[in-house]
Amino acid sequence: MEETKKNNSKVGLIIFLILIILGLAGYICYDKFFSKKEPAKIEKECDNSNFLQDDFTAIIDEELDILLGMKSTSNITNEQMTIWAYTNVSNDLPSTQHFSASALDDYIKNSSLRKLNYKLTNIYDWYGNYAYVDDYICLKLENGEYNVTDTPCGHGFTFVSPQYSKVVGLEHKCNEYIVSVKNVFTYGGDGGPSNQYFYAFDDAYNYYMGSEDIKPFYEVDFETDYGIAKELANNYITENWDTIKDKLETYKYTFEIVDGDIVLKDFERIPAGK
Repeated sequence: MEETKKNNSKVGLIIFLILIILGLAGYICYDKFFSKKEPAKIEKECDNSNFLQDDFTAIIDEELDILLGMKSTSNITNEQMTIWAYTNVSNDLPSTQHFSASALDDYIKNSSLRKLNYKLTNIYDWYGNYAYVDDYICLKLENGEYNVTDTPCGHGFTFVSPQYSKVVGLEHKCNEYIVSVKNVFTYGGDGGPSNQYFYAFDDAYNYYMGSEDIKPFYEVDFETDYGIAKELANNYITENWDTIKDKLETYKYTFEIVDGDIVLKDFERIPAGK
C-alpha cells in the first residue's frame, strides 16, 4: 500500500511537470507566431534650440518674398526660382555680365528654400514679384555660365509688398516651428510704394493692373510723404486691427531645423475667414 502511494505521487509529479512544459511550449509558439505586438516606437530626436520669433520673421522678410503671391511652394516655377536667386546674389557678383551658375546654386542650397526641387533656367526680364516675360532673355544660360544679352533685366519694375505684418501664431513641435502671419499690402514701382492699402496680395496687384472692381480699404493723399503715410496707415491698422484681421489671408510657414539652420518644410496661404 505504501509503495502504491509513492508510485502515485511520482506519476502525479511527472504529469504536473509535463503540463508545465506543454504550457511553456504553447506560450512560446503563440508569442512567436500569433501574437500581434506593437512595433517599437522610435523616439524622434528633437531640436532643443531656442529660436526666437524674430529669427523666423527675418527669414520670411529676407528670403521668402517669392511666396507672397503663391498658394504653395509648388506654384514656384523654375524661372521664378532662378530670378529669385539672381536678385539675391547679384550685388555680390564680381560681374552681372558674365558669371557662373554655381553662384545661384550655392545660394539656393544654403537658403531656407534648399529643400525645393528646381532647375536653373535662362534669366528672363521680370517686372516685379518674380513675374517674367518669357519672350525676353536678359541672361542666357549656356554650359553652366550666364552671359548678358541685349535685353535689360528688371525692366518696368513693379512690386506688391506687405505694408504691415503681424505674427498671429507660433507653434513649436519637436524640431518644427509653425509661424502664421497676416499682412496688409501696398503696391509700388520705381518711385517707391504707394499710399494705398489692401487686404490681400491679389487685390493690390489687380488694382495696380487696372481692375475697377477693387478699391483700397485705406489710403492717404498721394502728395503725403511716404514716411508719414506709412505711419498714418500703421496707426489706422493697429487701432482697427480687430475688424481688419478677419479680412486678411494667413500665411502659414512650417520650418524645420536642419544642422542648426532654419529651413522651410511647407507653406500654405489660407483664405481670409478660415
